[in-house]
Amino acid sequence: MNLVEGFEIATSKVTNKKAVIIPFHIRGIYSYATSKYKKGDIKDISIFFGKPMPISSTAKEVKESVLNLSVDNFEEYSKEITNSRQKLHLGRAKFVGR
Repeated sequence: MNLVEGFEIATSKVTNKKAVIIPFHIRGIYSYATSKYKKGDIKDISIFFGKPMPISSTAKEVKESVLNLSVDNFEEYSKEITNSRQKLHLGRAKFVGR
């Protein structure tokens, strides 16, 4: 049995017809050997939640939703980083210009 079959078998056993799947993506939970983070450091983590999906959704549909959330999450993070860097550079420019 592969993951797709297991997911769909599990969701097919749900008897509550009001049940839904809430797709989500967490950015920033993994560290790599080259990461600047050290044990105990606070990380910048964000969680994006998608729209509820029917319990009958296939593994492929849920995976696609999570993939789209990961792109949205990264785009939002990129905007935040860009804005922070721009503010930092403007602050430095103002300080140097005094």
